[in-house]
Amino acid sequence: MLKRLRLGAAWRNTASFVHRRLQKRRADKHLLFYDLLAAVQQPGCPLCRLVADAGARRLAFLFHEEVNDPPTRLRLRASLGFCTRHARQSAHPGNALGLAIIYKDLAERALERLQNRDRALLQQGCPECEEERRDAERFARALAADLLEPELQSAYLKGEGLCIPHLQLVGRFAPPESWRFLQKVEQERLRRLAEELGEFIRKNDYRFRDEPMGAERNVWLRALCKFSGQQNKEETTP
Repeated sequence: MLKRLRLGAAWRNTASFVHRRLQKRRADKHLLFYDLLAAVQQPGCPLCRLVADAGARRLAFLFHEEVNDPPTRLRLRASLGFCTRHARQSAHPGNALGLAIIYKDLAERALERLQNRDRALLQQGCPECEEERRDAERFARALAADLLEPELQSAYLKGEGLCIPHLQLVGRFAPPESWRFLQKVEQERLRRLAEELGEFIRKNDYRFRDEPMGAERNVWLRALCKFSGQQNKEETTP
């Protein structure tokens, strides 16, 4: 009897441990899985969207909380600020004071390097670009791992799919079955894109210019986004 009670208690402890582990796994999954599920149903590449949203939150936090943070300032000193794209994203009046503080420091550092006849003005790349690469890999790993989930597959079919750079990135981490799914879906999307581009080109021929444009009127822009990423959409919008 005592042995059965001990075994029962041991099983309950094990069951409780497994339950806690499953709850943790569900909670961990919830953090990224449902972000992915929402993103794949939105226009454009879901990874571009998630990376851009994460970057916007990070820049907002930097200008509100980290302008005088020593490690942040050291990274910015090494790169002498942001790349062109992230500088453009940062350039709005709410960040004016933070930008002035940061770039005053950077101007002094650049002056110091020139005075020392140092030709290596930029000692490393844009720190926000490096964070973006980490974000992209994190989201790519999550999508590759969860793409066998029927709910996510169904949502992915309703969206516009991945841009080519992020499709390649997800392919690095996707198990064979997930990659076969992506190959099949994206082959069909690229076939349709090529057909629409052909129709756009045809209707720009003087012989067919009287034919009204249909859905293909903005296909050139969708092609740019498909091959270079959603992050460049605003830069290419007419």
